[in-house]
Amino acid sequence: MLLMLLQNYVWRLVQFLRHINATQGKHIQVCVVREEENVEFMLLTPCGDCQERLFYWGEDVKVTVTNSNKGVIFKTSREFQPYHWYKAYD
Repeated sequence: MLLMLLQNYVWRLVQFLRHINATQGKHIQVCVVREEENVEFMLLTPCGDCQERLFYWGEDVKVTVTNSNKGVIFKTSREFQPYHWYKAYD
């Protein structure tokens, strides 16, 4: 049962991201987690390691960011990390 729920959730998330990519033409990263088996999934801001990797793809990569409303908010790499070290080499 759990596997079916997870597969359904992931399938819906993939469809959503395909729609976003098709309509906005952007790369998007989503971090999906949950604390226990019977609680809702949450979308988190990428960790520091992931943020570093994302900059390889440019400043326009969109990621989900954690927020108190538990809604989906997208920010670009430029927005969520405006003082990244790569700017020293611009």
